[in-house]
Amino acid sequence: MELGKRAIMFTFMAILIAGLLSSVYSTHQITPLDYKVELEKMRINTLNRLVDNINSYAEISLRASGYRALEEMINYIDEEEKFYDYDELNTTFNESATTGKINNIKRLALENLTINELMFQIKNITNNEFNISMEYYVSDVWIDQKHPFSITAYMNISIEVRDKNVVWNITEIKETEISIEGLKDPLYFFMETTDYKVEYNSTFKKTPILARKFNLTTYEEFVNNSEYIVSSQKITIVDVGIFEPYSFFGRLTNDNQVKNNKTLTIISIVNPKMISSGIPPKNESYADFMIGTEFTKNACNSQLKIVDGPVNSPIMDTFNLILVFNITEPYKNVNC
Repeated sequence: MELGKRAIMFTFMAILIAGLLSSVYSTHQITPLDYKVELEKMRINTLNRLVDNINSYAEISLRASGYRALEEMINYIDEEEKFYDYDELNTTFNESATTGKINNIKRLALENLTINELMFQIKNITNNEFNISMEYYVSDVWIDQKHPFSITAYMNISIEVRDKNVVWNITEIKETEISIEGLKDPLYFFMETTDYKVEYNSTFKKTPILARKFNLTTYEEFVNNSEYIVSSQKITIVDVGIFEPYSFFGRLTNDNQVKNNKTLTIISIVNPKMISSGIPPKNESYADFMIGTEFTKNACNSQLKIVDGPVNSPIMDTFNLILVFNITEPYKNVNC
């Protein structure tokens, strides 16, 4: 899908540039010399629009390459069976988005899709097809998280466009939002206990269901569709511990204290049908941030509940059912 978008993008840019410049130079051939001043104004205005489009294209390049870089960073976690340190997130994103490498090793999925390669292609179109000099330099790329289902990517870039005696120099920091929807959730790579293993990859998908609209039916849909909801609800279990949901950055680092903001943390529910040994009637939650933690000091029937649905019959602890999903209608006890 990303490659298709890129092809469309380059076709659009090529047509746009060709149309803009050909209109100027074709007019130059048929316009009397008395109109040279007006032609020069037209040329400058046309080139201004070209520069604006190149500038906008730089942001598109950051967004397209940034998504693929995040995808490869997550795949790397799966391959190496190791999460990132928080300090590694920006350096790894910079390396992958600008060079197509992680830890100096080429990633095939990033071939021809780095920021530098995308910008180089538009440079070639401008230089070779229209004889307008264009240069660029990307000095830094980094990321932050301000929203639960996207990251904010930044790029410090300098662009120079030169035509005859006119030069445009632009140096600025580009900022764009990159959705995390469709990316794999790293927490699911290593979800297993001595009794079972979660054998599926969950991809980020924001639920369309409002918290106040949850009931047993919509909750089952939420689990079946592997959806995510914003939640900052901490779960405290006496004699066991305090459990907190993870942000996207927290999931890259396996650290629930990273970007631990109430507007950024999200949760999903493990689908019991996707567990290798079936539904283990253990005394533990199926919330993604609590998997594998048993309520050892509590009776199972007092904590775990089953939603008796026609497809899934998902299991959840009473803490999350009531506090996060606002479900108070009757549900069944799980027999341990």
